[in-house]
Amino acid sequence: MGGLIGVRSQRSARHDAELREQRERAAHRREILRQAVDALLVSAQEVDQVVNHRPDRDPPTIHLLWLNYHRLAIIASSQLRKPAKEFADALNEAFWHGTPDGEEVWEYLHVFRERFDTAAHRELDEEVSPSTPARDQEA
Repeated sequence: MGGLIGVRSQRSARHDAELREQRERAAHRREILRQAVDALLVSAQEVDQVVNHRPDRDPPTIHLLWLNYHRLAIIASSQLRKPAKEFADALNEAFWHGTPDGEEVWEYLHVFRERFDTAAHRELDEEVSPSTPARDQEA
């Protein structure tokens, strides 16, 4: 009987260690995702400033936006990738062609930014099961 208890104890300890490691990986992934979301938002703000205050268009600004979008797209679920792409596309349009009917940049981007923010909050706040990372739950 003592041997059986020892085996169960070892299995339980191994299982606990595996769960702890999975939780740590999920927390690390969420932190990387948070940093990618933040980088895209910083790039979006820079594009907004260029469109509003500088008549010359600085190509490195838009290149950085796309770089940050792609960094995010690699690790994000489709539920976040889609609004991130729409937001990046809208920023790109405003950068190169201005806004429709000359509306303020923030007004034009508001809907896209709101969708992106909502999706990012949902993905970052969601409790991820250690055995089912968020990116694997795509529909």
